[in-house]
Amino acid sequence: MAPYGSNSFSLQIDKSDGGTLQDMTPYIESFGDININDGVIEKTPFGVTAAAYLAGVIKKYEPITVGGTYDDTATTGPNAVFGGTHAVSRSAVITIGGTKTISGEVLLSNYKRAGKVGEYWQYSVDLQFTGTVTEA
Repeated sequence: MAPYGSNSFSLQIDKSDGGTLQDMTPYIESFGDININDGVIEKTPFGVTAAAYLAGVIKKYEPITVGGTYDDTATTGPNAVFGGTHAVSRSAVITIGGTKTISGEVLLSNYKRAGKVGEYWQYSVDLQFTGTVTEA
């Protein structure tokens, strides 16, 4: 197994439902954990002294926080793609290591813009996979 760095990552997402995928990689400086929760279920019966669990039946991808330097470029910047109201899901493809892909529909939430004196403005947004997620 070869180690991979930040140069072997990309995120493509469509700006509108059913739109063309846009490469957002040049605007991303941080990418949170890809955390898959298999939903272990406690099934401890009465009369025992140790907890018992079953494997979950629904796999859940936890929200992924993406962030970087704020850019309001009219059609391609993070404000244009991630900002505003998003009532519908968006197609997204995450590529890690040049060949590993995670793709599916995501909902965007918690879009933030923040600034500090003497620093550039930053943005962050949470991506929540919904429905079937394909890993290849």
